[in-house]
Amino acid sequence: MLVDNLCVFAMLLVLIGHADVVDHYRTLWIYKWVYLFHMPLFFCVSGYLFALTESYSLKVSTFVRKKTFRLLIPLVVITTIGFLLKSQIGIAAERPVSTDFISYLHCFLYPNDNPVAYLWFLTVLFEIQILIFVYYNFLAINVKWLLPIAIVAFYIIPEINFLYVSQAIYYIVFFVCGILFCRYEKEVIDYLHLRSWGMMILLGVLSVSSPYIILPIYFAIIYALIGIFFSISLVLNLQKKNIKIFPKLRKYTYTIFLLSWFSQSFCRTVLMSHFNFSYWPYITVISFISGLFISYGIGAIANRYLKTGVLARFLRISMGL
Repeated sequence: MLVDNLCVFAMLLVLIGHADVVDHYRTLWIYKWVYLFHMPLFFCVSGYLFALTESYSLKVSTFVRKKTFRLLIPLVVITTIGFLLKSQIGIAAERPVSTDFISYLHCFLYPNDNPVAYLWFLTVLFEIQILIFVYYNFLAINVKWLLPIAIVAFYIIPEINFLYVSQAIYYIVFFVCGILFCRYEKEVIDYLHLRSWGMMILLGVLSVSSPYIILPIYFAIIYALIGIFFSISLVLNLQKKNIKIFPKLRKYTYTIFLLSWFSQSFCRTVLMSHFNFSYWPYITVISFISGLFISYGIGAIANRYLKTGVLARFLRISMGL
């Protein structure tokens, strides 16, 4: 139940972060706080699930096929839809694209320029999982040694935007933390349980105060880890009270991540163009709610009715089901 609650919590943080219908939203505490650790938390959970399912033990062909279906097909499909939509809108789009094949290819080679901006996550996650698989199977070195290697690499390797290599180097730190968390879960939980609410409050205070501190880049990992531990502590304390975080959403967290761009982009580009600036708080709330429930609804309908056939399977894969 712990990882299920963490997945839903991380997904809710992503929707809050993507509800920036105006630039002013990015100056608010909630936005700055979420962006300190929400993606590190996502990668930590991904590392946990990677270890839990023992993905590293699969055959090479099976591993590549599963990760291609899970990550690359949704990446290509959603990117293509976003590219076609924005090519039709033209300069009215928030991130306009050119209508040629080179620009389309560029979206995949330089994920930060993808018309569906946050799909960089899929590229980086695929790269990290391939690297970890190779590390496990061909280097046969204890994965814990990859943690200091990744940290050092993050600080000494210059920025590389091609395939978002720099982001992969940074987020592999948290992916490996997720693997180690899975391996030492009992010890971590016992430690946090002993301190219970006191530890959660301490981590919470450190986490929520961090947006008010101007952070040098070398503190980024530290504050992200504080946010991750706060999230784990929060979920553990909720579980002690037998409180689950929207359990029905767990099955659709990936689907919501993939599809929420459409409704949230609509709020950002269409709704805001028809209302003046003073309405932005209401549209921000609409952005969050629509990103959550429209995406959930589409996923639930697809899961119920797309049962058999090649097209149904392709659509399910494309929506992360």
